[in-house]
Amino acid sequence: MERRNQVLPVLRLVTGDLVAETRTSGARAGRGSVELALPEVQTVSREHARFTFSDGQWWIANLGMNGLTVNGQPVAGEHPVGTGDVIRWGMRPDALASRVEIG
Repeated sequence: MERRNQVLPVLRLVTGDLVAETRTSGARAGRGSVELALPEVQTVSREHARFTFSDGQWWIANLGMNGLTVNGQPVAGEHPVGTGDVIRWGMRPDALASRVEIG
């Protein structure tokens, strides 16, 4: 019996006027050749984070040199993300921020 691929809820990053979205587990975010493009700013790495869908929710993992936070908390390993969460791309207080929307 063949197993059909599950349709994942859309993960959307809202960064100012820019909106990037995916339904692909393993999608990368950054300013390089990635699935979720972010603005070209100093604190954003070419491949800054990876988003995976597991256990019914989206998770973020840091891949960048500048670190990242979710709702002000530094991310080490994988961290769950949900609608309304704020991801800051870098550890500086003025680092680029994106709002998460799921669904």
